[in-house]
Amino acid sequence: MIIQDYEVRTDDEGVGNLLLVTGNAKNMDSLCVLKELFCVCNQYSESISSQTIDSDFSEFCNNCLFKQVDSNFLREKMSKNINKIMDYRYGFVEVPRGSMEEIQRILFDVDFNEIYLLENDYDSLCFQLIGCNSQMLLCWTDVV
Repeated sequence: MIIQDYEVRTDDEGVGNLLLVTGNAKNMDSLCVLKELFCVCNQYSESISSQTIDSDFSEFCNNCLFKQVDSNFLREKMSKNINKIMDYRYGFVEVPRGSMEEIQRILFDVDFNEIYLLENDYDSLCFQLIGCNSQMLLCWTDVV
């Protein structure tokens, strides 16, 4: 599976960070793909034991809502955070360059077969997006 990640961080962690991790996942089990995307989000290296990864992923899944939502809900929730970041007076950093544009393109131009709300707290928001040929994790975290 080919995985790509896009990150947008506000300077001094002011209003949070965005992370989009995409993977081409045609005909793959969504939980297996979610685990791969989870590993990228957590920046696990090859030196991390599979037992640690399995334990962390299990804990993550136990805390997930796995609530199916529609694209309007996704766009409404994420748009608020994107606007906060774009309007932040100290600016933001994109890794790689153009990440904000790519996140917005995917959020507003791509149709998904299924969208699951995984986390919805005052300081974090996470969605699993499942399309025909790909799966994605889209997260916003406000580092307090």
